[in-house]
Amino acid sequence: MAWTDLYRSRLMTAEKALGRLRSGSGVMVSSGCGEPRHLVSELARLAPQLHDVKIIQAISVATEEYASESFDEAFTITRFFVAAGIRQVVSEGAADYVPLYLSDLPELISSGRLGVDAALIQVSPPDEHGWCSL
Repeated sequence: MAWTDLYRSRLMTAEKALGRLRSGSGVMVSSGCGEPRHLVSELARLAPQLHDVKIIQAISVATEEYASESFDEAFTITRFFVAAGIRQVVSEGAADYVPLYLSDLPELISSGRLGVDAALIQVSPPDEHGWCSL
């Protein structure tokens, strides 16, 4: 099978992909300029259908769409850096701040101490060989 056929067979809407999340899921969201804004917006839109989804992210440079009180039932937020968009939420105790070295993150995930069921990442479109860049 050519990579283009495999790629087309796996394409789906953000709604369908995020519809696979269940209450209690751990979701790692890529940080900084790799933050998948469309997926984050869709996750916020699906909040009424979710309960206690753990959102884990190093830092967000965007507006915290899912960090207001209206999402308390749907999301639990853990951050490893407190940027302006989440500072108020952390100071009120509505989000967790966990200081760590980012180099410790892979071990926390692979050991299961940081439960990650899904990762929301942004990649480039595939090149002529089917490779994507983070």
